[in-house]
Amino acid sequence: MTTSLERDKEAVLKTLAPYLQGKGVKLILYGSHARGDAQRGSDLDLALLGPLPLGELLPLQREALEEAPVLGRVGPGGPGGSRSRLWRKGSEGRDGMGRVLERLAIAKRALGTLEELAYREAPSPLERDAATRRFEHTFEAFWKALGAFLKEKEGLEAASPKRAFRLAHEVGLMEEEEARLALSMADDRHLTVHTYNEALAQAIFTRLGGYARLMGTVLWEDDG
Repeated sequence: MTTSLERDKEAVLKTLAPYLQGKGVKLILYGSHARGDAQRGSDLDLALLGPLPLGELLPLQREALEEAPVLGRVGPGGPGGSRSRLWRKGSEGRDGMGRVLERLAIAKRALGTLEELAYREAPSPLERDAATRRFEHTFEAFWKALGAFLKEKEGLEAASPKRAFRLAHEVGLMEEEEARLALSMADDRHLTVHTYNEALAQAIFTRLGGYARLMGTVLWEDDG
């Protein structure tokens, strides 16, 4: 059975391959994952060893890794440890939570509109396209609510959706499989904006119900 670490290593190798082909570079795992004592939030520490300086490639590699389907962060470490979910953590102290609660309310409203269409078994093309537009809006509201929470309560900056989902996993807002699904959701969100064909539209629609359930779990569970 493939482990989480193996999945991340494979994703890193696939992501970096275009930048490293023909350069005689080796990718070496070190740190807590190599020792076998990694915890939630531990970085995936990788070293690139090669005969030539790789400095000019590092900015491109960092940008590529940011969009890779990798759950662990590759780079400097951050805070670990399991914490409660968004609404529970927010309820520990309302000071400074105004922006977070506002973002949360926007995301919940958007999710409600998505749920009206996401679970239909035989949608018309018009309903399917409307659901896709609602998914795009809900996705934006969802990750920005996470980003607002992470900044206010954890002191962490999330400048992109995938960064927000990785950090949400690190601080205990998402379980591993939830975070991996969120990364896949980000990929589909990208496709709905930059690529369109009938088969792709149908395939993405079949996944909207799962995405809606994921976002609902984070936004609504134990609410109140």
